[in-house]
Amino acid sequence: MDAKNSIALNDLLKWGIEHTTASEDAPPTTAPRPEPLDPKWVDIILGKPDAVRMRDCMSAMTAPATDLSARTAAADELEMLVEQIDNAMDLKACKLWSPLFAVQRDMTVEPEMRMYANWIVATAVQNNPKAAKDWQDAGGLDVLVDAVRVRETEDPAVVAKLVAIVSALTSLSPEFIALMHSRGILADLAALLQLSPRHASSKRVLHMLAYLLDAAPKLALLFAAPGWMARAVRVQIEGLVPASISTTTDSAEADEEGDDLGVDMDHLEKALRFVVTVSRALAEPGKSVAAWPMRPDEYRWVQEQAHAAVKRDKDAIEPELVAELDALVAEVYSQ
Repeated sequence: MDAKNSIALNDLLKWGIEHTTASEDAPPTTAPRPEPLDPKWVDIILGKPDAVRMRDCMSAMTAPATDLSARTAAADELEMLVEQIDNAMDLKACKLWSPLFAVQRDMTVEPEMRMYANWIVATAVQNNPKAAKDWQDAGGLDVLVDAVRVRETEDPAVVAKLVAIVSALTSLSPEFIALMHSRGILADLAALLQLSPRHASSKRVLHMLAYLLDAAPKLALLFAAPGWMARAVRVQIEGLVPASISTTTDSAEADEEGDDLGVDMDHLEKALRFVVTVSRALAEPGKSVAAWPMRPDEYRWVQEQAHAAVKRDKDAIEPELVAELDALVAEVYSQ
């Protein structure tokens, strides 16, 4: 290629470059705007906010046309959501306390739904003073009082969650203990201990009352009426240790015989703790035998049941509790 043609080609290349890059004066091209993302896909990818889920659960719980399994599933999800302290406090912001109370009060819905409503309340207020205050401000105390009043005819599972509400609230502060006492809630639940046959929630009640008596010993006056403790203790303990065990003299034989009898030693231990705690709370220096909440022979019977249980299994009851009971009975008989 001669020099003349080479120069011409260079000029052409230069011209081409200049004209292909000189596009600054041309109007800028704009990319097409993307189509807005459907919110349902955002929910699928990121999940709904908990507040939205809580409202959805309540809507499903209270939908009359929804079958029971769907409503209980929604209630179960709401109960799990309010396990988180922030979500429990959001019940107020989401305006969910009132519909929750409505389910608690509604005697026409299935007991399962009232049970779940009570469970949600108990979970929300547990270790959560702010949620407990919101519950109280929203009128929860009146709902609780009314629910406890029908304890004897209510489904046992519903009552169990009522006890859970009271336990959760009274563990927060002495003020809640006083409130439950002043409104008669503790006395009403304690009355379950005298129902024969034993109420399914009686073990929970025994445990709660023993804890409350440690915190507020004066509550023992609830059980000071003549005959109250004797009847309650007889109902709670009788039959827990079968006669075949209580009359067995050989420890190994008792262990073998009692293994499959379904003896509820945990219930027995809670009943014994209740006896000791109430009796000590009511005790006064130099008090007479007549002033104890039970007669000496009734204390002796309780002691015999405890020792029969230990005969079956030496680890069935805390040795310290048995020792406390023995000392109590000895004191009663010494006066």
